[in-house]
Amino acid sequence: EGNSAYEKAMGDALKQMKTSRTINELTDVANQFQRISGAAESEWLPLYYHAQCYVLMGFNTSVEAKKRDEYLNVAQKSIDAALVLNKNESELYALQSLLHTARMVVDPMSRGQQMMGLSGKAIGQALAINPNNPRAQYLQLSNEVGQAQFFGKDISEYCPRINSLKENWDTLETGGEFYPKWGKNEIEQMAKSCQ
Repeated sequence: EGNSAYEKAMGDALKQMKTSRTINELTDVANQFQRISGAAESEWLPLYYHAQCYVLMGFNTSVEAKKRDEYLNVAQKSIDAALVLNKNESELYALQSLLHTARMVVDPMSRGQQMMGLSGKAIGQALAINPNNPRAQYLQLSNEVGQAQFFGKDISEYCPRINSLKENWDTLETGGEFYPKWGKNEIEQMAKSCQ
């Protein structure tokens, strides 16, 4: 019976997360995941989504830098706690990579090199565990394309990989019901620059 309560709570929170954009909305849904995590202590997914809400807040450029770093500190704690439960979960390393990217965006000039390195390392860990993880593949491409654009290089050389990931996305998704699903819209946006 307890399991069905977990499933209902996760379903409700994930549904709400889909439409959450503002800091208040994301905080609200993060709190829901925190409550679910407290009730289902052996599950890593509520911690994952709690962290993801805070990573998304960390990308919110309308918030001052110090506050964004605080959001990312909260996210890091949840990722760490989730890794204690499941250190071989590719998705956790993919989210870790995204967190490092968010840290870089807070202060690109002073953090660029260090955070790009950490982000790349986390992607490597994610892909070592599951080479087919579409989010890890997307983040790897995103980093490479970002660097190419930064140096004013043509990104067309990445188009075969971008298009291939876009076309194969659904077949790469193998996780269970509540597994992370994000990234498909992002890769479709990226593919637009390849047409």
